[in-house]
Amino acid sequence: QETEQFLLDRSEVSLEPEEMSLLLKRTEGWPAALQLASISLAQADQRQGFIDSFTGDDRLVTDFLTEEVLNRLPENIFNLVVKISIVDRFCPGLCVAVTGEQEASRILEDPQSDSFLLQRFDGQDNWCRFHPLVRGFLRKRLETTDGYDISTLHRKAATWFEEQGLVTEAVEQLLKTPHTDEAFSLIERYAFDIIEQGQLDVLISLVRKLPQGLVATCDKILVPLAWAQLLSYRSIELKPLLDQMDSLIEHLDGEQRLSIALDISVIRGAIQVYADDMKACQTTIDQWPQGTIIDRPFIEASMGNIRECVCLTAYQFDEVYRWQHQSEQLYDQLEFAGTKFYGRLFAMLARLEQTQLNEANSLSLGTLEICNKSQGQGSVFRKQTVLTQGIVHYYLGNLDRAFALFEPHLDILKNYAITELVIKVLPALSRAYLSNRGAEQTHRLLAQISYLADQRGLVRLQACVLHEQVRAWLAENDPLAAVRLFEQAAVTSSAANEDTQIWEWCRLAEARLLIQAKNAKLAKAILQQLQQRFQTQDRSLRLLEVTLLQARAAAVVNDREGALTALNTALMLPADLQLIQPFVDEGEGMSALYQRLADDTSSASARALCQSIVGRIEASVSTSVQKPPDSASEQSEVSPPLIEPLSKRELEVLTLVAQGLSNRDIAARLFLSIDTIKTHLKSI
Repeated sequence: QETEQFLLDRSEVSLEPEEMSLLLKRTEGWPAALQLASISLAQADQRQGFIDSFTGDDRLVTDFLTEEVLNRLPENIFNLVVKISIVDRFCPGLCVAVTGEQEASRILEDPQSDSFLLQRFDGQDNWCRFHPLVRGFLRKRLETTDGYDISTLHRKAATWFEEQGLVTEAVEQLLKTPHTDEAFSLIERYAFDIIEQGQLDVLISLVRKLPQGLVATCDKILVPLAWAQLLSYRSIELKPLLDQMDSLIEHLDGEQRLSIALDISVIRGAIQVYADDMKACQTTIDQWPQGTIIDRPFIEASMGNIRECVCLTAYQFDEVYRWQHQSEQLYDQLEFAGTKFYGRLFAMLARLEQTQLNEANSLSLGTLEICNKSQGQGSVFRKQTVLTQGIVHYYLGNLDRAFALFEPHLDILKNYAITELVIKVLPALSRAYLSNRGAEQTHRLLAQISYLADQRGLVRLQACVLHEQVRAWLAENDPLAAVRLFEQAAVTSSAANEDTQIWEWCRLAEARLLIQAKNAKLAKAILQQLQQRFQTQDRSLRLLEVTLLQARAAAVVNDREGALTALNTALMLPADLQLIQPFVDEGEGMSALYQRLADDTSSASARALCQSIVGRIEASVSTSVQKPPDSASEQSEVSPPLIEPLSKRELEVLTLVAQGLSNRDIAARLFLSIDTIKTHLKSI
């Protein structure tokens, strides 16, 4: 807005939003640059072309900077500044390394440095950068003035970056010289370190700049590149790369061949997990060595995560927790949040399946802290962890908060989450969506996920979506639409095999339709099958749902005692006491029965739970009467709450900040390092 007003005041130039955005990016709001741009914009026939080319070598910019910068600086200082312009960002140590002059370290403290339009990064060891237009101007001088050995400057910068452990920037500098072989060697040595830092796209980008003929013959680059593509969900690029790796190991032998073959196998196992092909994945796992993989914690942890996922889908919960514990012991040797995320995710979903909400929530919050520290607020893994928080809040009965956690991350759910996570999110998501956005948008959302499942051949997910679609139509009191959908669904033809979750979802949807039709006898027969199955598999969350449906089946035919017996059984199932939402979801028309249980029970906790269920059922009925599901456009926007509360230590840090203490003073007061204080501040 300020940029737009500035241009209108000086030249009466009015730009389109896209043009204004690009001009703001070019100038970063520097008034002098905007003033120069306004002169040409008033005359330019092709404004977009002018803005695209408005850089440090534009004539007006060059003349201005020559007058305002070059002519006001001593020659030796300007010479040092020009050399420093080869890097995107710099600090005193790097300035000295590049220029070879100790005096360069003092340039940043010189009052005249304001002429360069330096941007300083607070709290980052005196790092700075030039304004892009100034840097473009200086680079042009560097390239057009005799006497500068640009290649040598880049190599000096690369050496300094490597010594500081800033490998990515070291490689970038070497790629700007004729010495790409040195860049190649650096990537060979540090490719897995770049992955561990979570810089997957950076590694892929760097490798693309290398001579591809050399890359195709180098296992030390191909293997980490394949992992980077897998972990950044680039499945299309991954297949030809694996074919390349297969060809490569044909010419190798001994330990090197075995090591690369294991990498290929583990990557293929991960691909099978993403494709939800657990049978093929188990076959792959059976080929892996048992025991510790020496000096390869990343591979060993990845193998543990894949095994964990397969055990989860087979409901081998003790094995899930064993593999998670084994992987946790490797985490101190790993930086990459993705490895830790998956190991904890599968254990969290297992805890949820066993209605252990406290343990599930603890794992979710711990994973959130890991993601915050290693990759910041925007990482794919952090966003998926927030989705798991939404699941927990849903089962705690906090539908509004669950919705506020789900909605901003729907694209992540559709594009990145593995099937097991989507299946756990979907029942909670569809109910929260129905409550907050109404029936029409809920059906639209489920149709989108159904389409994605169909495109990717995820039959298990298709069956889960079908169940949620039937449930949504029944909640809307449209049983004909629910029956029609169920009868037309192609996935039901795959449900004959009782060993699959596909059969479970389809039978559960069928039981709901039968209950709606008051065919309690057939519904109870199906639910009895499911009950025996879930009891055997120790899946208490699904068992709770089936038991509550048995109560509904009895209630619709006025079998009051049968309904009371089923509800009492549901209340006695092992679960954290805070788990309430399944009782509310299946409790329509059964408030009186819950009240009877509350009156009859001698357990204070059971009485409190029943009374809470009654209150929530009546509140949900009242809300649905006052606010029709289809009036989503009239609903007020949900104000998203904080994702998680501050920790005790974060509150201590925040209190001292409010008192005006510096980072150093806070570190001294709390007996922590300054870096730790900075981490807490970033998390806050």
